[in-house]
Amino acid sequence: MSNIKKFSRRHTNPYVYALSDPITEEVFYIGKGRGRRMYQHEREAINGELGSKCDRIRRILELGLSVQYSILGEYETDQEAFKEEKRFIAQYDGLTNIMSGGGGIRVSPADKAQSILDKMKPFNEWVEEMSFDVLGLVNNVFGSPKNAYSFMVNSLHDVKMRSLTV
Repeated sequence: MSNIKKFSRRHTNPYVYALSDPITEEVFYIGKGRGRRMYQHEREAINGELGSKCDRIRRILELGLSVQYSILGEYETDQEAFKEEKRFIAQYDGLTNIMSGGGGIRVSPADKAQSILDKMKPFNEWVEEMSFDVLGLVNNVFGSPKNAYSFMVNSLHDVKMRSLTV
């Protein structure tokens, strides 16, 4: 998008940022932060955090490239930044964001679980994208990819049900 700006100074006010693929220039994640928050995702990926955002970052790093970081806007208040984060997320298709923005830490576990379930690929697609190494680990831990997939789906359903009954 043409409204992406790049800033090099430190940010004390809240801001909304985008992470982009350096090859395709496709935005794959939108977030809200202060200070150096937008740069922490790379560290999370290197430290093995799970999720499609970190998977995408690891693929970029494995190619010897760097994630592109862009500030979409700076704001006076966190509330304003959360509102704009939500608006920006709605403008992009194919983001790796689990939540729709606006302060994900206040989202219920049931909503988070449902969001993950909604984004999960069908079993056959999920297995086809696994590397040989990951497939070996899945087999060692769960006995089979089908068992691993069922465990993930059932665990997310359990989180939903437990949080709805509390």
